[in-house]
Amino acid sequence: MSAFVTNLDLYCALKSGGAGFKNTINLYNILVERIGIELSSEDISIIKSFCHNFTSNISKRWSASSRTQKTFLNQNSHWLESEIVWPKCKNIDLKNVFNVNTDEDVSTIGTEEVDVYQSSSSMHKKLFKELSDRQKKRRSLTLLDHSEEELVHALCAKLKLSNKTKLATIIKELFQNEEKCEIVDKLLFTHNTEKLCLPDDKTLALYTSCNLSKLQYRNLRFILASENIFVLSSYQKLLETKKTCYPSEGDITVTESGVKIRLQSLLDLTINRILKAAQTARELCLRALHNVLSAAVGTRRAHARLLDKQRRVRSIVHGMRLCLRALHNVLSAAVSTRRAHARLLDKQRRVRSIVHGMRVRGEPQQNIDDVLETLTPPELAAVAGAERRLRQLAAAELELDRALFLLACYGAFPR
Repeated sequence: MSAFVTNLDLYCALKSGGAGFKNTINLYNILVERIGIELSSEDISIIKSFCHNFTSNISKRWSASSRTQKTFLNQNSHWLESEIVWPKCKNIDLKNVFNVNTDEDVSTIGTEEVDVYQSSSSMHKKLFKELSDRQKKRRSLTLLDHSEEELVHALCAKLKLSNKTKLATIIKELFQNEEKCEIVDKLLFTHNTEKLCLPDDKTLALYTSCNLSKLQYRNLRFILASENIFVLSSYQKLLETKKTCYPSEGDITVTESGVKIRLQSLLDLTINRILKAAQTARELCLRALHNVLSAAVGTRRAHARLLDKQRRVRSIVHGMRLCLRALHNVLSAAVSTRRAHARLLDKQRRVRSIVHGMRVRGEPQQNIDDVLETLTPPELAAVAGAERRLRQLAAAELELDRALFLLACYGAFPR
């Protein structure tokens, strides 16, 4: 007969029964079986009352510890180690009865308690995969006391025992090199819905250089698509890209004798395409240099020189862009000024030609003055303002050309 000295002994007895802590009858049957003698009705009622009070007390403590073995033992360690307060019966002394035990029972009581708990818990414990997320979190709380290295090592060892060596190797490699997690994240969780396709300009260059017809281009695109190669854009998008290489329809005038195109629209188109091509080429070159120097070892000084060159080139390109835009504005203003005063400028040019011929022939000054008077004072003032404006624009154009030349030289020969 094993002894019941502390509350821990009764706790282990209830756990071994597997009926829960609220089952008063289970505890009563355990005690009566251990007593082994016939009890009176009064003693039976006293023992049942004790069993009811004990099961109520321990069930409350079990609920307060979230029904977790480790938490229950930590919170109630003092109560479990305290002696049992047995009730006083008329015909039997329960304290003396349950304090008597053999040496074999004393030597094996600790292992019996552990084995009984493990066997009972394994019988009623659900599989981890059958639990909900909240239950999984509650059951795995005891694992949080271990370090990350211990958990990873244990996981890899368990996977190797399950013949999952590759998975264990991958987990260990990712744990030791966290920067590689970004590669795995891009491959597994980043879904790139955009198809790899040639830029519109390169597609148009391929179309024009090979002199393909509409049918040939569509057949080529269909054959590549059948091999899961989606590198060519649609023919409709190709036509839209082709339209960007020409002035807009509003700037083109078609007559019976020919076609007229606004000069300003051609200038706009040329400047925009030059800026776009220069910016794209500059970005590609700088990105390639940056990747080469970043991949090398011990190139901090070279990388610093690269960054300085990038800043210098960026400043040069920005200055050239401003100069090109200013030059575009100057040319546009000159074209608009000549167009607004085209009639007066042409009239003044013809008058000056006539006056020059009269002076060469030696005609009287009165006749020359009569020809000059064909230009009225308002017309003379307007023409003078237009010429002054054109001279200023011409001077600005020369200065901008000079600035562009100096910036280009500084970019090509920085030293």
